[in-house]
Amino acid sequence: VLLPVPGSYHCRNTGLRFVVRRAVTIEIGFCAWSQYLNKTALQHSHMVAGPLFDIKAEQGAVTAVYLPHFVALQDGQVDISWFHVAHFQEHGMVLEIPALVAQGYTLLDNPSFSPMGVLLRMISAVGFFIPITSTTLIYYYLNLEEVTLHLYLIPNDCTIRKVTLWTAKVGLDAAALLHFVDQHREQLVARVTSVDPLLDKLHGAVLSEEEYEAVRAEATNQDKLRKLFSLSRSWTRACKDRVYRALSETHPHLVELLEKSNGVSVRS
Repeated sequence: VLLPVPGSYHCRNTGLRFVVRRAVTIEIGFCAWSQYLNKTALQHSHMVAGPLFDIKAEQGAVTAVYLPHFVALQDGQVDISWFHVAHFQEHGMVLEIPALVAQGYTLLDNPSFSPMGVLLRMISAVGFFIPITSTTLIYYYLNLEEVTLHLYLIPNDCTIRKVTLWTAKVGLDAAALLHFVDQHREQLVARVTSVDPLLDKLHGAVLSEEEYEAVRAEATNQDKLRKLFSLSRSWTRACKDRVYRALSETHPHLVELLEKSNGVSVRS
């Protein structure tokens, strides 16, 4: 990064801020804390409070650097004296007390650069309940019957990035969207030969006592299955999963054969 004139510069992507006295080119890289911290006793007494940066700049050109951290200070649960900046140098590690600690950053005056980042000393009286600022991730999962939201909170750390490992466009026909129980209803009615053991596994979990007795009252296996599947309109996907597992236990060969006919397994 070229900083062309003296002044203060803020890097929005990393949270770093530099104050420079002259034009300077700064190289910014990232390191893994485990590569350095695991070699010291600090891994037991301090917690990582921000990214570990590998910054390179002309000596003396930078008069101040603001290093980001994700510890929340608003509630007064964290003492700023617990903050240190770790420098990992050729001759070993140095802990430096920052000139200033504020919400979101620590300040070092007239810094020298080596792999460096913010650590927080852990106090036994406080334990591990350290408030942090977080990024909220919400993942939305949709199926035909239910909507599921997965919520994750991760530290507000610029080194944690969303990465797309692999993408593909897959065309799904209507059958592929159906649950195994719905997709193979006709074959199951025709080919399931032992219904009562299946009903026993569904009794209580999927079928009420009244439904259980109503299905068993049918004269033939096929009529029992037709009656059973007539109740499926009120089943959730979890109920259909239970029916699938019960079929897999009572008729494993039939289930395997039906799955192979589609070329995929629908086990959940």
